[in-house]
Amino acid sequence: MRIDPQNLGLPLPDTAIGARPRAASGGASAAAVPGTDPARLLTDATRVTQLAGEASRYPEIRQERVDGLQRVLQSGSYHPEPAAIASALLADLVGQ
Repeated sequence: MRIDPQNLGLPLPDTAIGARPRAASGGASAAAVPGTDPARLLTDATRVTQLAGEASRYPEIRQERVDGLQRVLQSGSYHPEPAAIASALLADLVGQ
């Protein structure tokens, strides 16, 4: 995470845009790739792994059910109960 010192009223560090970075001790550069934040990359990779795990819990699309529902919708014979819709929405909202 990067904190913008301008929002905090603090002076900009030496790594501000246009400033020349100081050489790290031993002659090596401070960052392997300029403009990247290893902590941010790690956080993003962790989030991608977490989302992939969540996605794998959902069933694959059952095309025969989708096709059947499309036929019913196109014929105009689909009339769900409003109470059932409301119950399903509330259950989903509270995570049941």
